[in-house]
Formats: sequence, C-alpha cells, structure tokens
Amino acid sequence: MGERSLHRTLDISKLDFNGQRVLMRADFNVPLSGKQIADDTRIRATVPTIDLLRKGGAILILASHMGRCGSALPHCGQSSLAPVAAALKDILGDAFVGLAEDCIGDAVSARIGTMKPGQVLLLENTRFHKGDTQNDDAFAEALAKSTGAEVFIMDAFGVSHRNQASVTGITKFVPKSYPGPLVRKEVLCLARSIDVPKRPFVVVLGGAKVVDKLHIISILIDKADKLIIGGKMAFTFLKAKGVSVGDTEIEEAHRVEEALEMERKAAELHKELYLPIDQVVAEELEQGAQTKIPIISNGFHGGDIGPASQQLFADALADAGTIFWNGPLGKFEVPEFSKGTYAMAKAIAAATKRGAITIIGGGDSVSAVKAAGCAHEDFTHISTGGGASLELIEGNKMPGLRALTLGV
Repeated sequence: MGERSLHRTLDISKLDFNGQRVLMRADFNVPLSGKQIADDTRIRATVPTIDLLRKGGAILILASHMGRCGSALPHCGQSSLAPVAAALKDILGDAFVGLAEDCIGDAVSARIGTMKPGQVLLLENTRFHKGDTQNDDAFAEALAKSTGAEVFIMDAFGVSHRNQASVTGITKFVPKSYPGPLVRKEVLCLARSIDVPKRPFVVVLGGAKVVDKLHIISILIDKADKLIIGGKMAFTFLKAKGVSVGDTEIEEAHRVEEALEMERKAAELHKELYLPIDQVVAEELEQGAQTKIPIISNGFHGGDIGPASQQLFADALADAGTIFWNGPLGKFEVPEFSKGTYAMAKAIAAATKRGAITIIGGGDSVSAVKAAGCAHEDFTHISTGGGASLELIEGNKMPGLRALTLGV
C-alpha cells in the first residue's frame, strides 16, 4: 500500500486500546540550548495522539531518539531525553510516570509492569544502542519484549523515511502496528497540497545539502509555477550562471553543471526560477562580523540574502495560492545573517492571511519561523519532518510507513 493511501487506512481513534500496552514511536529529537528545549514543536505535535491513547485506557510507552548518539549508556548523557521528560510532565501532569533508565532490559520491563491504564512512560534514547540505527533485529526484538507491547503506533513522521529498528524493525515483533494521527495528518496535508495545489504554487528551498535537493528541484519544476532558491544551495546555481561567489564554499562543486541543467529545464517549461540578486557578506560568518552588501569578492563569504533579494522573493509570493518552504535562506542562527530568513517567514505568514495554503517543511525552517516571531497559527501547516517531507514529495518509499500493517 502506498504512503499516500493513508486516508484509506484504519483511524486509530476508532480502536479500543483499554488495558493494552501500546508502544508509540514519537519524534522528540528537539533542539536544545544547554539542557533547555529551544523549540518544543515536535513535543506539542504529539500531545493529541498521547491524549487519545491514554484517555482510551492504554498503558502508553513512548520511544524516541535524540541526536546521533550510537554509544552505550552512560556515555551519551548529553543526548538524554530528560529535558523531554520534564516537558511531558508539565503537559501531562500525574499521568506521566517518568523517564525509564534505558529503553530495553529487565528494569524497563519491571517499571512498565507497575503501570496502570492511562499512564505514560518515556523510554530513554533509543540511539543509546547502535542496534537502532543499524536496524538490528536483536535490538528490535529486545524493545518489543522489554515493553511487552501489544500494539505499535508509528507517529514519528520525522523518521518515517528511516529504516531503523525502532521505526521499522519493531513491527516484526509486535502483533499490530498502525500509523498515528500525526503521521496521517502530515502525509495527507503534504500529498494534497503538493499533488493538487492551489495555484500559483511557489516552492522555496534553502539550506545546504545540494546533493539531496537537486533531484527534488527537478521534480518540483514539473509541479511548481515558481521556485525560489536561497541559502548555501543558491551559490551552486549562481556559480553555474557565472556569478562571483567569492570564497563561499560550494558544496558538491561538481554539481554546478546539474544546477545549470535545472535552470535550462525551468526555462523550457516556462517556470520562474528566482535566485538571490544581492548578498550579505563578511570575511567570517560569525557573530559580530562586519557585513556589507556588494557583489561577493575574493576573501568574502555569503551569509544571507540582501534586501533587494528579500523584496524580489516577497514579490514572487504576492499572488501565491500554495507555498512550500524548506530550508533557511542564510546562516540565520547568527544575528548578522538572519534578516533574509526572517523576512521570508514573515512574507509567508502574510500570504496565509491573504488565503494562501502555506506549509513549512520541517527542519531548520521551523526554528526559523519561531525565531522570526511567527506563531504556528500564521501558517497552514508546520511539518515535523524536514528530510521526511522532502522524501515524500520526491515520491520515495517511506520505510517507516511501508512496514506498518496499516489497519489491514
């Protein structure tokens, strides 16, 4: 069954989970500032599913990763889910019974054995074990046995494109597995908006990772009416056009010819492709840097789009019916290079007020809209998955969804 057929699958709100042990894979891989959560979007997004299950009488066990750990306890304390546990306690109150010391083992089993229907336990970071990212069956089986899960709910859209033990492998060892409401919402919203968009359809792509995005640009040229390209990725396109990029590092320099081919394709299809026409540059892209806005010369690096580009891009959005944005337009975490990304966030928020369908495609874009002072309500949908949203749009298989029984 295809990922975009989730609307034909079982809605878990109609199932009876009373008294059953339900293992729910969530995505609590949230950004931290020290030991504090910098953006709780992903946690808040899971709360409706958590409430649905616990109020339905499930003994709810939450599993998630944080960071790219992969080493055994206790050597990866910086990636502990303790900050997430504190946030869940604030949200759920007495229904939340705490953070387990691990995600597998006898101690985990014993703790779950004391739980009552309606209570919620968070397992420690699944990536404390290398078997998770390696999709090791032994780890997946240990996770199933330690929790005694009778049902698996996949509600972590952000990792649905990953083939990992806590995402796909676990489904081999739990009798029933279903997509959660958040995953269904993500897939349906993205599929409907991209496949049958309200036009004009404008796609804004930023960030780096040129190798990941060139193929999706090729696909989106067919679907979109306008493409706006910014961020580090834009320099590959600018170099292809013969524009000076100074000392700005070109990621995957051999991709320049591919970028030129994308421009040719856009022209042949009469699609509008927008690139920055000015840049905020500095000798070093760091806080406190002296910036200016000329053509980039040797010795300088581009760190953000300039004011003329901000206006150009805002004008391109003026008549948009649907907007999809993935990736910042500059190094926005440094104040000197944040204005372009913030201007884009505000321009898209303004488009929402005009009636456009606006989708923020996860990843750094979510942090950017928050830093820009925008609220969730300023957009039609804020995705919890950056890479996952791009993979879905690209039409790639999503292992985390394919592995589910999907209510059949």
